[in-house]
Amino acid sequence: MLKEKGSVNLKLFVSDYDGTLHIDGTVDQETLDAIDVFRAQGNLFGIATGRSLSSIKNQIEIYQIPVDFIISENGAIAVDGNDKQVYFHKMPFTRVQEIIADFPKDELLYYGVSDGVVVGVHDEFNNRTSTDTTIVDIDDVMMHEKLVGLYAKLDTHANAVQFTQFINHKYEGETCAFTWFQYVVILNCGVSKHSGIDEYRKAKNLDLKPYVIGDSFNDIPMVKGFDGFAICSGREEVKEWATMCFDNVGKALKYVMSQD
Repeated sequence: MLKEKGSVNLKLFVSDYDGTLHIDGTVDQETLDAIDVFRAQGNLFGIATGRSLSSIKNQIEIYQIPVDFIISENGAIAVDGNDKQVYFHKMPFTRVQEIIADFPKDELLYYGVSDGVVVGVHDEFNNRTSTDTTIVDIDDVMMHEKLVGLYAKLDTHANAVQFTQFINHKYEGETCAFTWFQYVVILNCGVSKHSGIDEYRKAKNLDLKPYVIGDSFNDIPMVKGFDGFAICSGREEVKEWATMCFDNVGKALKYVMSQD
């Protein structure tokens, strides 16, 4: 059961998943044990990820990670510990269609769309090497016309940056893109892990500042906005904004629990 505004000594901790909670192919036992202790004290632990809900839930089941809420698709959708949807940021379907038409076909390896729960991929040339079984065919997602965003993988990082700039200029103030290596992620402007945490707190009447930790570009808004932590093996751009870095989430949780 979630504690709400006014709870004494309540702490809220939000972790990124890939490269933060999940490092070197696993979620370490120190971190799992620390989450258990943290939650046993009445605190709340959540995950904020760029993955879809089905993808992160699959990971949670594999590693038996105890969580109180999930913020997925970089802040576009959230569910609570009872799997109840808390909010959902739909992208206009006509905008999705426009952006698909904008994709640079000569540099494009593949692209996908997400309804928040699952990702549908168009991979005409079989360039995708992921073994994520939660990914489906793009038509199965497009048919519902209820999407939160898109992503594309281009042939080079430089072309990904160029296309990101194109999207941000063409749809300025409405649709925003960011680059992650060769990938371009596209969401409604204003949607981020930081905004997602804020929206979740307001919806659940949680009047407290969260502790957050991440490792990569899409974590910068929450790390910067909440004076958060970074994983020491993470990107330098994230560590520049972090107040401290930790080798794993377990060590960060132990630190937070010591701050009474």
